[in-house]
Amino acid sequence: MLNLYTEGHRGFCAEYPENTLLSYEAAIDLGVDAFEFDIWLSKDKVPVLMHDGDTMRTCGVPGHLRDRTLTEIKTLCPSNPAKFGDKFAGKVQVPTLRELLELVKSKRPDMKLGVEIKEYTEETVDIAVAMLKEYGKFEDCWFYAFNGRIIRYLKEKYNARTMGYPDLQMGEFDGYDCYDEIGLSMTYVRSELCAFYRAKGLPMHMYCADTEADVRLCIERGASLITANDPRPLLRVKEEIGRCVLEAHQGVASDAPGNTMAAFQLAVEQGYGMIELDTKFTADNRCVVLHDRTVNRTCRAADGAPLPDETKIAELTFEEARALDAGVAFGEQYRGEKIPAIEEVLALAKESGIRVKFDNVTQSHTSEQRAILYNLIEASGALPLCGFTASQIWLIEEVLKRFPAAQIHYDGPLDDESLVKVAVLVPKEQLTVWQRADNGYASNWCKVPPVTDESAAKIHEIGRLGLWLLTKPEELAVAVARYRADVIETSGLLKP
Repeated sequence: MLNLYTEGHRGFCAEYPENTLLSYEAAIDLGVDAFEFDIWLSKDKVPVLMHDGDTMRTCGVPGHLRDRTLTEIKTLCPSNPAKFGDKFAGKVQVPTLRELLELVKSKRPDMKLGVEIKEYTEETVDIAVAMLKEYGKFEDCWFYAFNGRIIRYLKEKYNARTMGYPDLQMGEFDGYDCYDEIGLSMTYVRSELCAFYRAKGLPMHMYCADTEADVRLCIERGASLITANDPRPLLRVKEEIGRCVLEAHQGVASDAPGNTMAAFQLAVEQGYGMIELDTKFTADNRCVVLHDRTVNRTCRAADGAPLPDETKIAELTFEEARALDAGVAFGEQYRGEKIPAIEEVLALAKESGIRVKFDNVTQSHTSEQRAILYNLIEASGALPLCGFTASQIWLIEEVLKRFPAAQIHYDGPLDDESLVKVAVLVPKEQLTVWQRADNGYASNWCKVPPVTDESAAKIHEIGRLGLWLLTKPEELAVAVARYRADVIETSGLLKP
């Protein structure tokens, strides 16, 4: 749903000495998608991992890595005593790039790597790239540097996947054209400059987000990758977001005619968790799936010709309705698609496990028609997968009287009195309360106000939050990160 990578900064450096195998192994065990590490060359040209280059901070010994051979470097202990005391004294060494790649090979061969080039020489790049290619990991890397010349060299010689930083932070900066992605610190993320860099259209890596609030801010502001010293809050938020259900409005109505079996089947195939549909009744009281009161907008005669004005579904028999073509108006490839009988949708739900949400148009049906619908749902064996939308209390009461364990989707008034009534009637685990996203969609006719921080918090106290109708990735990011939406309704433009 959200294409978001999680990255451990220098491994899991909140709890283990940074840039050590112990730290990287802990990051792997946590389950991050990637980790970042920093490369220098030893005096004898071996790529080794440390952030500073100067060994004083992490090893307590003055001097620089480039002035030591690998043998000399291996006598150092980067236990970071100022941070960890003697907890890791004598237990860690400065690792080589090869040692790290062997760890990845044995524990997580598919691990993504954030390769920070710290020594700004072409030789450092060449040696590191050669070793990454030797292990078959070059294509799994992002290459970082605070130096424009090195970023350009990586891009022009190796066509590496590069990530640079804002121009003000770069040495030898000479343009963004060699960037594939851009890295923004939390200082930039929190500032107005974030929008400036986002406008450049580059995927954004954001660092270091060590609280859930910072993680959510990064997602809301469009992060494609988030780096953390402590990845645990990051992973918790990503897991929560992963539980958010994408609901296909009238099926995947962006790719197929809405409210048809083609659109519903696409929802199954593309991995949506739920479909939304509208029920209508024919003149002979057969329940079918159709949005409008008339068939004119979505249907054509069997030969493809337009229908007479105001051809109401309620005035057609089921046989007459099924003779119409419900696909060709959308596209020639859907010629012959039929108005579905509700039994077809319920059978698909039972077979595939996809959930079904009935629009609140059921409130406009007669009591006899609703009884027919309830009977069909019960007979289908798909009842556990069905949810009922209601803006009025009486329908909630009616549904729960018939189906006490039913999922209720409430889209009525959101004043405190109304929410209390709903919460009294519907157990929290059975309730989803819907609001429209603040994106202008339906603002000219929907009386329910758009979601706010306050309304989202109130809804979460009594049930799940559903937001509709979202079409853009940036809307999705705000919905899940800021408002913590549990269900997102989309026409199909957002994919699972």
